[in-house]
Amino acid sequence: MGFGNSAKKLFSSDDAPVIPEKPGKKTVIMIRTPESFNDDAKDCADGLLQGKIVMINLENLGGAERNRIFDYMNGVAYIEGAYIDAISDSLLIYCPKGVELDKKEEE
Repeated sequence: MGFGNSAKKLFSSDDAPVIPEKPGKKTVIMIRTPESFNDDAKDCADGLLQGKIVMINLENLGGAERNRIFDYMNGVAYIEGAYIDAISDSLLIYCPKGVELDKKEEE
């Protein structure tokens, strides 16, 4: 009997404790690259309001559209008490209340 069979026998016995799964919400991260304010801003805001982490890549937007989405999402984040951080010049992350972001700053 090899190690695999011994482990299988050990863990498949009727006396083995059953470890229940922890109840609760799963963490969901939405990653979006909006094409326009009208089509995509509401989807991003709804995700944050539902408690999802929202990462937005604004590289495909011009200045006015970029600013509109930025302002809109910052307003939603303010209302929800969410944490906002810039990963890069065009990549933002919005973390709902209770989610901690561990980011190492460049020196």
